Amino acid sequence: LNYVELDVHKIMVDLTSQKEEDGAFYCEYSVFQRIYQLLQRTVERSGNKVYVALLTLADFNGSVPRLHQLNESMAQVQNLLKHSLRKEDIYCKYSKSQWVALLVLPDDDVSQAVVTRLDSRYRSLMISKQLKLHITMKSVLGKDNNMSNL
Repeated sequence: LNYVELDVHKIMVDLTSQKEEDGAFYCEYSVFQRIYQLLQRTVERSGNKVYVALLTLADFNGSVPRLHQLNESMAQVQNLLKHSLRKEDIYCKYSKSQWVALLVLPDDDVSQAVVTRLDSRYRSLMISKQLKLHITMKSVLGKDNNMSNL
């Protein structure tokens, strides 16, 4: 920060020097909040909408599972998100049993397709026979504020 760089190309090289990871973008919740705020500014005029997806692991009674049940399943759901979402989608851990994701999508039909795809992949991977994945998707920008639930 105390160094003055006059060559913007060197800055661009520095910005791209880290290897890009495959899959969706994982970050901590504080970064997730800042990205959300940035997307609010960016998407308002584009015609697209920002959707927040909340993925919650629960037992079949709807309760938060025991910690020993959650640890492996949460890691597997993280892997599911990383490889089922697009690389421009952002996700983070929200609580011990929840993940949250930000997606920029054109409409509610596409958001419903994402919910269906995530649910289908969760079931096909048989991540846990004892836990259900509840997925809620809400449009946070745009004229509609529709929600899709599974």
